[in-house]
Order: sequence, then C-alpha cells, then structure tokens
Amino acid sequence: MLYYLDMKRFTNTLLAAFLCASPVAAAAQRYVTVYGNTIDLQQFMGNIVSLGTRWIVGLTTTLFLIGAFMMVLFAGQQTKVDLGKKIMTGALTGLAVVMLSYAIIESVFYVIYS
Repeated sequence: MLYYLDMKRFTNTLLAAFLCASPVAAAAQRYVTVYGNTIDLQQFMGNIVSLGTRWIVGLTTTLFLIGAFMMVLFAGQQTKVDLGKKIMTGALTGLAVVMLSYAIIESVFYVIYS
C-alpha cells in the first residue's frame, strides 16, 4: 500500500510538472525544422493536449458505464453496488479534473500566443 501511495504521488507530481512546463516549452521556441519540414510547436502541443483529453474522456466514460452496469446487474449484492458507486464517483471526479485541466491549459495557451 505504501508503494502504491508513493507511486501515485510521483505520478501526480510528474503530471503536474508536465502540465506546467508544456506551455513554457512551446513558447520558448516556436518553430523547429525536422527533415526539412517546419513544425509549429503551439499546434503540436495543442494536438497533444487535445488527444490526451479525448483519450481520458473516453476512459472516464467507459468507467462510468462499467460502474452503472455493476449497479444494475448486481442489484442484490450491496458490496458490488457500493463498488459500482465508487467507480462512477471516481469517473466523474476524474472527468471534472480533466476538464478543469484542459480549460487551464487552453487559457494559458491563449495568454501566451495572443
């Protein structure tokens, strides 16, 4: 259990560092030439953020549906119903965190590139 908490803290710290550093990295150098092609880092970072957001929204939606199915299918077993509620609550919390993070990142991009 202690290893899990340490790993969770490490992952959260790493994610926070990435989210804070990504707009700064994108603003530091606007264009990079790779194999003769010029890449706009603002668009590249925006695409990464959008793709990550879509994947996580899909994952949280799937988890929410799994929790709902658990509540419906195991209506007689209270422990399974409670587990389904916890999964649904976690999925909604995760979705709220992702949407808030997305709004913050888009706001930072807007401020930097406007």
